[in-house]
Amino acid sequence: MTAQEHYQFIQIVMASLGLYDGKCEGAWGPKSIAAKREWELLSDFEPAVPNRGLPFTQGCKLPKGMRWVPGNSGKITVDFITDEEFAKLYKEHALLTTSQIEGTDSKPTTTSTTSTKKTTTTTVDTVSTSASNTSADVS
Repeated sequence: MTAQEHYQFIQIVMASLGLYDGKCEGAWGPKSIAAKREWELLSDFEPAVPNRGLPFTQGCKLPKGMRWVPGNSGKITVDFITDEEFAKLYKEHALLTTSQIEGTDSKPTTTSTTSTKKTTTTTVDTVSTSASNTSADVS
């Protein structure tokens, strides 16, 4: 999982908690920092250690209801978000493909001068779910 995908996962978790109202696009900016700082002040944040709004790093202590999957897999499970809710939030906040950012289709487009613009589509497949836990790969 890339850093952007990890940040997006945390943003989606914070959005589900009502702490984050920005776009869950995986950019860790002022809104993400403010939401994480707010979360750090809540009693449910324990046993995690506040870190001034920075994202979680692999192996650190996590808030109640979150834990690292054993085996150094880099995955976090979240008990307080249902698989359906996470899937809905993830779909709503899916990372953009390169062609979406460039404003083009996934197919090459031809201009009036017959030059072809090459586009690249990035596939993001980072969320795996299990029984009643939502997890994402964070490595």
